[in-house]
Amino acid sequence: MASKVPIPKVPTAHEQQHRPNRVRLACQNCREHKAKCSGHRPKCDRCRRVGLICSYPESQRQTIERQLAALTDQVHIYRDLLREICPRLDAASTRRVEDVLSTGTSDNNASLDNLLPTLSQSRSRDGPDSIHSKANPLESATDFTEEDFNRDGKAQATGFLGEHSSIFWLYWIKREAEQARLSMEDVCFTPHHQQNRQGFVNSVNYSLDDADLQLMDGIDALQVPPQQTADDLIQSYFEFAHPSFPIISRILFLTQYNTFYSRPHVRPGRKWLAVLNLVFAIAARYHQLVQWNNPGHESNHLLYFSRAWNLCLSDSLTGHPDPQQVQVEGLASFYLMSVGHANRAWRMCCLSISSAIAMGLHLRNENSGIPVVSKENRYFVWWSLYTLGITLSIVTGRGPSINYHFMTTPLPIPFQDQMLWDIDSLSLIKDYRAIGQLTRPQELNDQGNDVSECAATTLPAVDSVFASFDRSSVGQTPQGGRKIAPNESLYFLYFVELTLFTQESIGSLYAPAAVRRPWANREAFIIINNKKVETWSHQLPPEYQFQRIEPGQAHVRQSVSLAFCYYSCKILLLQPCLRRLSNNSSEACKSLAASCVEAASLMLRLLPDHPDTSWLYTVAPWWCALHYIMQSTSVLLMKLCKLGADGPDPSETVRSSVRKALYWLREMSARDPSAERAWQICEHIVALYFPSLLD
Repeated sequence: MASKVPIPKVPTAHEQQHRPNRVRLACQNCREHKAKCSGHRPKCDRCRRVGLICSYPESQRQTIERQLAALTDQVHIYRDLLREICPRLDAASTRRVEDVLSTGTSDNNASLDNLLPTLSQSRSRDGPDSIHSKANPLESATDFTEEDFNRDGKAQATGFLGEHSSIFWLYWIKREAEQARLSMEDVCFTPHHQQNRQGFVNSVNYSLDDADLQLMDGIDALQVPPQQTADDLIQSYFEFAHPSFPIISRILFLTQYNTFYSRPHVRPGRKWLAVLNLVFAIAARYHQLVQWNNPGHESNHLLYFSRAWNLCLSDSLTGHPDPQQVQVEGLASFYLMSVGHANRAWRMCCLSISSAIAMGLHLRNENSGIPVVSKENRYFVWWSLYTLGITLSIVTGRGPSINYHFMTTPLPIPFQDQMLWDIDSLSLIKDYRAIGQLTRPQELNDQGNDVSECAATTLPAVDSVFASFDRSSVGQTPQGGRKIAPNESLYFLYFVELTLFTQESIGSLYAPAAVRRPWANREAFIIINNKKVETWSHQLPPEYQFQRIEPGQAHVRQSVSLAFCYYSCKILLLQPCLRRLSNNSSEACKSLAASCVEAASLMLRLLPDHPDTSWLYTVAPWWCALHYIMQSTSVLLMKLCKLGADGPDPSETVRSSVRKALYWLREMSARDPSAERAWQICEHIVALYFPSLLD
């Protein structure tokens, strides 16, 4: 009798219907909460239902390939480093290094073949801060957006706000705190909660771009204020705005201005009149902030801006650029930033930079027919636009509109602007530029390096600045004669240096391509550049040191401005460590995150303990002071968010710093509608999620 063949049981329709379908890869949120994931992209069903940002981790094969590429790059870096230091070693050490290098080269292929299983086995042992750490959903969000910026007029006015903007940080804090609160309360995600959690970034935007820029109609664009009013405005501009934005030549402009008012028959061009009115507008905006309770005719900044607009700004898109047009657009951008219209200011600045590039201002000029003074003034125009563009890049969180690889404009000279017009000083300036050219071969060799690919790369200009001067003594002339005394041009040069560091951080830490790099590479970049920035601050001359600023000290405005810019640069560099901070973070990451919080506290410590807006608008960089305060406040609130409700109590330094920021924002809100919005946003976040700070 033949043996029976076992036949498997045919599943019933009910069993087939309830059989669980496993997906190949679950999203990050479902993994962390051990919830079932539908596997749908770009959003799974659960993330779509509760309003979470949905991101999928790499597959195991992708992770191993990325680890292998990153480790290979590191091996090449170490090999190049050994070859660089080899000539400085003794004979025995040199032979040892050469043996290691030759052995490593011959065994390279075998080592890489053995690396794959090793990485696969160690994947479960290493923490999240290892080189192959899982991607943070909010970190990986930089290469896409979930918002429709054309959905309504407010979204169009705000535009895209990137991850290195303090506005985006506030949005992140609000989302994280709300998620933690709902998780603690074990709230079921209803459509009402889903709607609350689907807030947009512009819900915490404190700029005024959604308000109309009410230009005046029916005005005489050729009319100018009385000379006494004009003199007051001109003096205020060159004292409180020009040192940080020297886009026009002081001596040349004042000469033309005096001629214009002393000779009524002189008929200047429309672009020069536009420059004049924009100078009036910026100074009038300053007067409005300082004299808010007693406004005068000189505070009507919108009148002057309307005249400049009618003179030539309205035709800026159709006309061909020239140096004066570049100045007009740059001054207009500076004015728009000072009145809180960040998106408009950013667009106008991009237009001005495009005009400058069309004029070749981004390149070194070797035309012997152009006077030295004209060349140097053009260099100041370019670097003014550069610093303004990077500042607006931080405010909006957008990528810089200037690629330093295409930029060869020499750094501004650290001499007083009067020297440009002194015939006896022209040879000194030429010698300074000639000595600077001797350092350019190394710069040109370094320009092939991509900051986003190598953590140790730095901008060429940052390392070579002051190559011909003794920075410990502020600097000397090429002939070794008198020292360079602190002056506005020297301050501006230090300001440019900090801006170069800032652009490097933006490109290496916040660009979409940079975020996809292993965390170990980014962490190494942060460590190296944090040391460079701190070294920069230690090398400042005593006149510009800002660790202890006395009220009556000389150059206090320049010291305070450098201090705000320095701490802003540090915050931007270290903030990724704070946002990534967790119990499993490395000690280096924890230390860098603590330094970020310290930088935010030190920035707020620059402000007097009792809010005094007169001090803020006369000593600090008044046109972007709100941005600096909000940047530091966002970092401190982020620290509180990281501690969580069940975490340790925040230090008294953090608590007092947040309270101080709120006091200052409340005081500023009486004079500035943008500051009023910022105060309301921060107070709402603190009252809702950190109410103990208001006790």
